[in-house]
This record gives sequence, structure tokens and C-alpha cells, in this order.
Amino acid sequence: MGKAILVTAVLMLFLSCEIGGKPEAGNQDSPVADNRAEVEVVIENGLDGTDIVEVWIDPSSRPWSENRLDSPLEPSEDVSFFFDEADSYDIQVIDENGDCYTLLDQNIDAGGFRWMVRPGDSDWNTSGGEATITVENGLRNRTVWYVYCTPSSAESWGEERLDYLVLEPGESFSFDVESDDYYDLYARNGDSDFYFSFDTYVGPDGFTWLISPSDLDNSVYQDETYGATAPITLINRLGNVSIVYAFADESGGEYWGNDLLEGVVLSPGDEFTFNLEADKFYDFQVEDEYGTTYTLWEVSVKDNGIFWEVTRDDMD
Repeated sequence: MGKAILVTAVLMLFLSCEIGGKPEAGNQDSPVADNRAEVEVVIENGLDGTDIVEVWIDPSSRPWSENRLDSPLEPSEDVSFFFDEADSYDIQVIDENGDCYTLLDQNIDAGGFRWMVRPGDSDWNTSGGEATITVENGLRNRTVWYVYCTPSSAESWGEERLDYLVLEPGESFSFDVESDDYYDLYARNGDSDFYFSFDTYVGPDGFTWLISPSDLDNSVYQDETYGATAPITLINRLGNVSIVYAFADESGGEYWGNDLLEGVVLSPGDEFTFNLEADKFYDFQVEDEYGTTYTLWEVSVKDNGIFWEVTRDDMD
């Protein structure tokens, strides 16, 4: 009887050691919860005057699970969601009008992902349509000489839109762009003042920019172009030949420097504008697709810049 009690006591002590010691060692060896890398997905409402009411995010290999948004996301607000691992995800956003915005097979790595949901991201968006932008001179006693407009994602202003026209106070003109995109616009008057409209959404109904004194900001353009305020516009008048390189250098310099087109091909009839510091003399050269060069020497550049219509008469 004594032996049985002794054996039972030893067995219970052995089991208590197993139960009390092993889990602690296991937590040290495999801390799944502590070492799990969280991947952040940020959804930002970039819709004009429309709330986002549902957000669905799931690995692309799985079906949709549930709406992850607890309360409506108002315009300009954002919300973060965290996931256990980097993976390919499907994301769907639904606004208060029932419109859907969907990204499929979005690869999200450890750095996370941010999506500003904009009207052009709608599943019902018909890209490729045109919209009209109207620019009206709302400046009193100031003539507008130059107008530029480019998608906000572009790195350069591109071609000048007025094309030899000027806008007197109260006058306007229009041009077409691709709809459902964001655009930057700038205008310049005869006194070298700069007026801007940034990140403007242009939908199918178009957009009218009334240039007003409140749009004045002479510091922005000066800062971005390091003081280069004179627009130089190249126009390809070479018939059926494209221009592939463009260079400019102060007269008397030894090197042409970098290609100003930066990979842009100037097809026949196309224009391209860049900016230089005013009140200096410059040499200009372009090269066509066949390697032929065309050069202007010692051109005086004032505040209002120049237009160079490249013709075969300029051939070297």
C-alpha cells in the first residue's frame, strides 16, 4: 500500500513538472504573436463631397470576407488596416452612392500600401473621353500671355496652350483634355506674374478656371525652376520628321549639356516648352530622328521667352 502511494506521488510530481515547464519554453521558442510582421494598408478618401461607407480587403487567393470599415470615411480622411503578412490582395471600396472602386491582385509588400481613392478609379469610369477646360482672364488691367496645363502626375509643363494668342481682361479660351484626371494649370501675365491652380479634378463636365489675384504665387515657379522664368517653346515644322533631342547653352559655352526633351519625341507639329533664365544669350540645337542637327546661335532671351519653329532652313 505504501509503495502504491509512493509511486502515485512520484507520478504526480513528474506530470506537474511537464505541465509547468514545457509551455514556458514553448513561448520562448515560437512567439508567433510577438514577432508577427504587420503590413499596413491605408485607404484615403479622395472623392469630392462623397463618403466611403465600405472597405473590403482580402488576400487575392480567398473570397471576400467582411466590410472592414466601422464608420463612414469622409473626404480627405484616411483609415489604416493591418494584416499579418505581405501578399497579393484584392481591395474594394464602396461610396455612399453605391459606386465601386476595385483593385485586384495588388501586390503589397512589407512597406505597406496607400490608396487615395479618386473619382477616376471608379469601376464604371469610361476612360478616354474628353473634357473641356476653359481659362478666363479675371485679372483687372492685366493681359495673360501664357497658359500651361498638364496632368498633375507629369514632370514638366509641356506645350503652351495659347499658341500666339493673348487673353485680355474678361476674355477666355478653351481646349480639350482627357477627362477623369487631375490637372495643374498655370498662367503668366505681361508683368511676369505667375498664377496657379494645382490638383484640379476635371470630370466629363469640364472645368473653368477664372484666373484671379488670389491665384498669384511668384515664389512657387521661381523655386521649382531655380529662377528660370523665360519660356522657350520648340515647334516641329520639319514635315514628316520627328525631333528626338533638344539642347540649350549660354552662348560661348563649351558643352550642350543634358537633353531637354528627356525622352519625349517631338512629332511633326508638336510643341515642347522649357524655361531658362532671362536676359541672357543662348545657343539652341535640336536633332531629328535621322541624326541631322538644327541650330540657332546667340539668341537674346528676354522675360517673354521665344518660339522656335524648327524648319529645314535651320539645318546645319
